[in-house]
Amino acid sequence: LKKFPTLKPPRRKLQDYLSEKTGGSSESDNIPTLKTEMKAKRTEADSFKGEIESLSTELDKLTAENKETASKVDKLTKKRAELQKQINALFGERDDVKKDFSRQWARFKKFLDALNKERDADRKAREEQYRKEREERERLLEEEEMKKKPWEAEIALCDQLIAYLQNLQNPSKEKKEQVAEDN
Repeated sequence: LKKFPTLKPPRRKLQDYLSEKTGGSSESDNIPTLKTEMKAKRTEADSFKGEIESLSTELDKLTAENKETASKVDKLTKKRAELQKQINALFGERDDVKKDFSRQWARFKKFLDALNKERDADRKAREEQYRKEREERERLLEEEEMKKKPWEAEIALCDQLIAYLQNLQNPSKEKKEQVAEDN
């Protein structure tokens, strides 16, 4: 019994709310206004339905474009992966060529080093042979000089002096001899 009085005030509040909403008139009087309000709401809902349909068609178009773009992206991703594989293969070939070149260059350098050592050895041998031959010639010249009498050079110098002095004494005879020799 105690609960009943507490339930009545909410009813009154609901009745107050409804009376305020309807403008204080009774419910039967508000039916035509409610119908007009409902019609307005229906027309408004219909306009929203048109907007919803246009937005849904636009959404469908965008979804189709998105699917098309996604398929293009997939194709491009696959193509990029293939190209990356080709690039990696080319880089591998390049690395192989570099390694092969390095090996061949090392072999060539060894060959050049061996060739240069051989040339150096040949050059040293030729220089040594030339040095020995020069020493032998010098030794032979010295021996020849030793075989000569030490005063032969002085005798040759004296002979030249005598011829010069005779030339100074008899210049005409000398000229006549030269003219005779020339003819």
